[in-house]
Amino acid sequence: MSFVSKSHWILFLLLICGWNAKAQRPPADLSGYLDISALPGRKFLVESEGTRYRVPRRTVLVNVLVSLADIKTKYGVASQLPVRYDRDSLLLVFAAVEGNPGFPTQQLWMPYEDQPLLNPKTFFTDCLGRLDLYKREGYSTYNDITRCLYIKPVVTIKGTRQTLGGIVLTEPFLVMPIPFLVFGQSDNVTINTLSPALSEALMYTSFENYNKYYNTNAETLRGILPSKILLQRLDKGLYYFWAYPPNLMDGPSHIHGAEKFVYRPGVGILTGTYSNFTEAEGRDFKVTRITRLK
Repeated sequence: MSFVSKSHWILFLLLICGWNAKAQRPPADLSGYLDISALPGRKFLVESEGTRYRVPRRTVLVNVLVSLADIKTKYGVASQLPVRYDRDSLLLVFAAVEGNPGFPTQQLWMPYEDQPLLNPKTFFTDCLGRLDLYKREGYSTYNDITRCLYIKPVVTIKGTRQTLGGIVLTEPFLVMPIPFLVFGQSDNVTINTLSPALSEALMYTSFENYNKYYNTNAETLRGILPSKILLQRLDKGLYYFWAYPPNLMDGPSHIHGAEKFVYRPGVGILTGTYSNFTEAEGRDFKVTRITRLK
């Protein structure tokens, strides 16, 4: 297969996508504090350091990786999607980043002062309901329906209960290892470790080759591609993902998630860029500490 024909095939696969049905009203946003120790699954605190605006900055991620089977067994909450309970998991990522120009003095950590806590069943019901809604209604209606800025995780560090300060992004992912899933069937909530790799360079080269071959403008194609998480490469057991940015085809997208991130099975996301919150993409972020939480 020639490189040009391969580029055309990639574009064809990327354009395989469904149109949304009649929109459903989204649920009201949850807000409050969530006790991470009360949740089932594997929980990790991941700290990393890098630069934003050429200034040293930190990113703190709280990962909760729990099987959909455990959620169903413990809380009676089930997904309406065609999931496999023997395989698929829910990954919750709570992210706080330094470098937000709107909060120049933001502290990453602050004491938790016995505020009311969210009920875990209520939280999981809302979380899976939003994922179902996104999958069912489609990207063009609720592109960021699964993301939230009003929930703060409570964790215990060295015997002290603390929570993340400033703006905290709550971003749920479905971890579903599905083989033979073409690029166009990807979305912005599914981490698929079995998907074929597609680098940014190859994708954008495909657009350029389309322009040259058909003597047309592929910017239209760029605009109608919905945002989606794509696997860039697998290296030493770590999965490097990147997100195609929201475009014309996406509905309102006020809350962007991680644009680029590294996923480690059994732990969650290790590092990620969050330029939607910092107005600058992080550079050279390296993990400084991974702590298992109870």
